Amino acid sequence: TTFIIANGDDVVVHSDMKVFQTGEVTDKTLPVARSGLGDPVLAAMNTGDRLESFQKAAELGIEVSRIETADDEFIMMRVVIPGYSDEPWIIGQYFRGVTISREVRRLTGSAAVGIGALIIAVLIAIWMGRRVARPLKALAKQSERVGSLALDEVEPLPRSRVQELDQVAVAFNSMVDGLKAMNTYVPRSLFAKLMRLGGKDAAGAREAELTILFTDIVGFTALSEHMSARETASYLNDHFAILVEAVESEGGTVDKFIGDGMLAFWGAPDARADHAAAAVRTARNIAAALQKVNDQAEECGQNRLCMRIGIHTGTAVVGNVGALDRWNYTVVGDTVNVTERLQTLGREVGDGDEVVILASAETVARLPAEPGKDRAGEFSLRGRSTSLEVWKLDPFCAVPDASAVLSPTAAE
Repeated sequence: TTFIIANGDDVVVHSDMKVFQTGEVTDKTLPVARSGLGDPVLAAMNTGDRLESFQKAAELGIEVSRIETADDEFIMMRVVIPGYSDEPWIIGQYFRGVTISREVRRLTGSAAVGIGALIIAVLIAIWMGRRVARPLKALAKQSERVGSLALDEVEPLPRSRVQELDQVAVAFNSMVDGLKAMNTYVPRSLFAKLMRLGGKDAAGAREAELTILFTDIVGFTALSEHMSARETASYLNDHFAILVEAVESEGGTVDKFIGDGMLAFWGAPDARADHAAAAVRTARNIAAALQKVNDQAEECGQNRLCMRIGIHTGTAVVGNVGALDRWNYTVVGDTVNVTERLQTLGREVGDGDEVVILASAETVARLPAEPGKDRAGEFSLRGRSTSLEVWKLDPFCAVPDASAVLSPTAAE
């Protein structure tokens, strides 16, 4: 109900003259004295309890009070406005207190609903976050394995109902399959070294002092004549597995397989002073492993296998060699050719030996503590104008201590 009181105590405006909120009816005509109007709320307005909690209203000059009638409770807001007549005007409104309670209950209910919705939203967000985080954690874990090139330990990522995560899982699984396929042709140890040393920069072609090792199976052509293609491939795979393990256990790099032979080198991409000793240890490890294989073959009634191994130390070009998208991390130069010639020379120097290891004087010079060496003499190798001093190493001699190695400067 809206009202205006002027001239001291005369009601000049009343919005509910037909029926008061309290139910009373009046036949009075405005203006009329407040006490004579018959509105019990206006009649008791000066006896109401002022509500001091409405500080903002009080600062604006609005008085808020609670007025009790015989049957109900009302809240009144009024403001005194001077200047329109000799006596100030009072403009105000009053309404049932129950409407306030109803609004408070409505707001309280809305607040409860809002808090409940907020809690549910937080729980859903946590659930969604964990659901999204799980595949991301799995991705991080599998990515660490990819980074360390432990491709055999990488587990495929499961598909996801979240489109973005599903796309990531599919792309990751395809990447791993591609890396596994590539790793079939690129030595894992070489790949790991290049990644650790900086990839492209480490693979740039350069000159370096290396020790090269070349192997070959004696009489494999005649042996393979009695094998099928499948048997030949299986035989070579088993043989190369022994060679690769021996090379990588000594930190070497397998360059390539040539027929039934293998080319490996030490000194790149990791620079090391003991590359000659590492190559010799590898040759003897190969000899020991071959001896075990031959003993097993002999027990099965098969022939023993013989090998020739050539080792040479010198300067060679190492790095990416090729064109366009056909690159190969390899070694080229006279040092490689000499190593191959030494391996071939084993036909003459080590004829009849199960394993013959021929090393150049350049390699032996870097092995001052080498006990199992015999000078084979000087030989003129095909393609060289000068002779080469060759040493024959005992394949089953104790491996020399790796610390007894001359640095390249001392060897010179």
